[in-house]
Amino acid sequence: MRRLLPAVGVLVAACSNIASPAVNDIYEYRAFEFGDTLAFHWPRELLPVRIWVAADSPIRPYVVTAISRWQDAFLYGEFRATLVADSSTADVIVRNTPSDVGGVLLRRPILARAPQCNGETDPSLDPSSKTVQLPMHLFMYAVVSDAVPGIPACYSITMTHEVGHVIGILAHSPHSDDVMFANPEFDGISDRDRQTAITLYHRPSTVTVTGRR
Repeated sequence: MRRLLPAVGVLVAACSNIASPAVNDIYEYRAFEFGDTLAFHWPRELLPVRIWVAADSPIRPYVVTAISRWQDAFLYGEFRATLVADSSTADVIVRNTPSDVGGVLLRRPILARAPQCNGETDPSLDPSSKTVQLPMHLFMYAVVSDAVPGIPACYSITMTHEVGHVIGILAHSPHSDDVMFANPEFDGISDRDRQTAITLYHRPSTVTVTGRR
């Protein structure tokens, strides 16, 4: 999934709104390949999702922030994640390096590029079998010195965007004020991002999870 990042850097009140949000409050979160609809969210039995990032990694604080933001989007814990100390037990591996796994989703690159940092997500999704093979991989790294102004904003926005793909938002928002927009400037989770995530987790997944669990 491609996105560009510029150099600068309400909770739902009623259960009925969660089940059937207004059309204008959500965007397309599914992907389409070979005429099939691919919708993915983590099943409750695999929660909390186990995420590994090195303890001394400069991007670790942004992983923590992104997890908190997406968890807080839900009222009933539909998505939860936790950091783990051992990468061999992780469902999602986050590294501060360029991709070394040839990250693709539906045979298209998933790449977030910016003057200061790049982000790549590979959910290991096979559209032919409609499966996700654990672990997923997420990469985010600076392309300039970490001291350059704009790096914190780039890391914060990009990591929140990429974790949005990890939770199952496979498409980009058409709205520029959402973090899941292809070229976002918003550093956080918009109401529309929140409603889209809630809708995703309250509708059936067409993709199953396989792997080391």
